[in-house]
Amino acid sequence: MPLSELIEIDNTFLDRQALRRQITTKHPQETVACNRIATPAARELYSWMLGTYLPTRFPTMYEVRGDSLYSKVTNETLPLRSRSGLSAMTALTASVDTDFLILLPRMTPEGTEIYHLEAFATCFPSGFSTFFKLGLPLADIHGPVPGYKDKLEKSMDRFFARLEKGRCVKRSNWQVTTNDVLFATTGNHIHVSSLEEEESEAELQRLRDEVVIDDCRLR
Repeated sequence: MPLSELIEIDNTFLDRQALRRQITTKHPQETVACNRIATPAARELYSWMLGTYLPTRFPTMYEVRGDSLYSKVTNETLPLRSRSGLSAMTALTASVDTDFLILLPRMTPEGTEIYHLEAFATCFPSGFSTFFKLGLPLADIHGPVPGYKDKLEKSMDRFFARLEKGRCVKRSNWQVTTNDVLFATTGNHIHVSSLEEEESEAELQRLRDEVVIDDCRLR
């Protein structure tokens, strides 16, 4: 993926920025966190995003002025360096219309790198709590995903371990939801147990009956 596609900005930017700030103010624990181990990574991401990427990629919107980044759109000024990892992630989610999740490796006794979620700035989870996944390895984060442990666990950790510095990789996920709620820490996922087949089928039918097609969204 070209580096120019890392962050996308369109004519909904101001509305989205206002929405992100509203969600973060209302749900601070669920939207921003940074474990101590991720502080250097969070501060580096913040400084690079504000000092290099935004003013280079969007020069008509951002301008570096001394030790600060000036937004020509919002008339706001942000320092190019953050005081802490948490303040870095908080400022990023309030200023950039993108969810950020920082994965860092931990070495197992066998010498294998296992990646864990150590920091996040997310306003738009779809059916899960990012807060409860903080500190977990990829395998536990994707526990509900069918076949992840058997088919994807080892290959995903190897993929991140081999990812070269400066290289961008894009992965596309899609989902159909039955509402337009962007901040959704629950719902949007159905897990059917084979031990409760009759009850599960009844629940699925109830959910089908409640669906209003005009309210459905592709995410």
